[in-house]
Order: sequence, then C-alpha cells, then structure tokens
Amino acid sequence: MSPESLKILEENITAEFGCTPAMGEALTRYMLGEDDSDVFDYLYDRLMDKMPYGTAKARDGDPYSFIADYMEDLFGDLVLELDAQDPS
Repeated sequence: MSPESLKILEENITAEFGCTPAMGEALTRYMLGEDDSDVFDYLYDRLMDKMPYGTAKARDGDPYSFIADYMEDLFGDLVLELDAQDPS
C-alpha cells in the first residue's frame, strides 16, 4: 500500500475511533496485520460493549476474532479500494 493510501486509511481509522494521531497510526498497522498487545487492549476496551458477553470473557467466542472481524467490517472495503488504486 502506498504512503498516500496508508495516510487515508489512518485518517479514517482516527476519525472512527476519535483517537490521537499516534494511536490512529498504531491502529492502522494493527488493521494491516501488525500484532500489538497495547493496540489490542485499546480496541478491547473500546469495543467491549459491542461484544457478546461470552466473547468478551473468551468463554464462547474469541475476542481477538471479534476485533479482527469488526475492523474488517469497518475498513476492509477501504483497504481493498486503496490497494486497487495503487499502481503495481
């Protein structure tokens, strides 16, 4: 993904979560596959009220999968669109 596309994705993520630019950058890296426990903790805290109770407690669902699916639902189409616009 080009630097320009990364910036667009970062701006969208920052706006969605109302976070600092530094956290928006970290969330963007997380969205693109970088593992970061601090970012997971941030997302877990922000999304806990959207998770089923059993998923939040990891009893009958996986909070990591829930968060990954949530981020994909919000930003997956944008990532595909930006990737398609980047010259190969």
